[in-house]
Amino acid sequence: LPNPLLPDTKAELALPLVAGNQVLGVLDVQADAAGYFRDEDVTIMTTLANQLAASLQGAQSLRRAEETAAQLNLLTQRLTREGWKQFTDATTDTLAYTYDLQKVEAAADTGQTQDGTMVQPLQVQGEEIGSLVVTKPETLTDDAREVAAEVAARLSSHLENLRLTQQTQMVLNRTETLYQGSAQIIQATTADEVLTAVIESTSLRQMERASILLFDRPWDKNPEIATTEAIWAQPGVTAILPVGTTFPLAQFPIAHLIGQGQPVVLEDIQNNEAVGDNLQQLCASLQINSLVGLDLTFGDSWFGILTAQSAETIAELSEQDVRQIRSLVDQAATVMSNLQLIEETTSRAEQE
Repeated sequence: LPNPLLPDTKAELALPLVAGNQVLGVLDVQADAAGYFRDEDVTIMTTLANQLAASLQGAQSLRRAEETAAQLNLLTQRLTREGWKQFTDATTDTLAYTYDLQKVEAAADTGQTQDGTMVQPLQVQGEEIGSLVVTKPETLTDDAREVAAEVAARLSSHLENLRLTQQTQMVLNRTETLYQGSAQIIQATTADEVLTAVIESTSLRQMERASILLFDRPWDKNPEIATTEAIWAQPGVTAILPVGTTFPLAQFPIAHLIGQGQPVVLEDIQNNEAVGDNLQQLCASLQINSLVGLDLTFGDSWFGILTAQSAETIAELSEQDVRQIRSLVDQAATVMSNLQLIEETTSRAEQE
């Protein structure tokens, strides 16, 4: 085939570069004399093509391995960064300490250093998690810096192990709490017991009060009335709606903010621009500044809602907190549906 870059070609030898069952390319050899390639040339070039194919396959495998390693490093860095963020957000302890060669004390982390100090970053998987600061060191020689770097590396590793241990324990505690809450919900025989188990087994326990409201008919049939079925309140806090209170849903706009399977979490209503003026005014009149609402759904039937309110701004709920609340509320909905069925059956039996 004519090639403008090789106009004098009169003989050509093309050999596939084969690795396993895959053709990686072609080794194309050209000559300016007709009949140039002999049988031994074909044999030699075939051997060369096989070697090239093996080398190309090795290079491609190495490139893929390097790309995979780079992706794993990025993933590890991201997980480390997110893990430390979750840890620092969840802890209330100080994260800065000083040592004066006699005792260790908590210190305010100002982020400022003085002239002549030695600062060695603390890094885990390429992510900086803090710093080791030596104030007024006796010497700043290269040997001293190497020692500080080695100490910082070992300290970083130890801090990472401590974080992982503490977070693992936190997860175990959370799982145990979730298990106990689930067991209490399953064993509950009243709506009050169901509500208490949900609140005291989740982050909703920081709220001041909570209630379960049941519709007069499922949501897809346009309910008009809601009834307070159960209430929970912190000691000394008065519930807004006593048990048995019946009111039109039109007077309870919060119900329309909640979607089926979509919990509502409003942590600072009065300073939340997404909340309308009417709802802000209503919440202000009821002394509500934080609110959490979830639907009670069994199967395809959305038959009520669980709400928790507080006059104070609550701590931000993490995605994990919301998932835990959602899990227990789903179980609560199943138990509530069964309790309703038992009540209806008992009532019908009494009438008969």
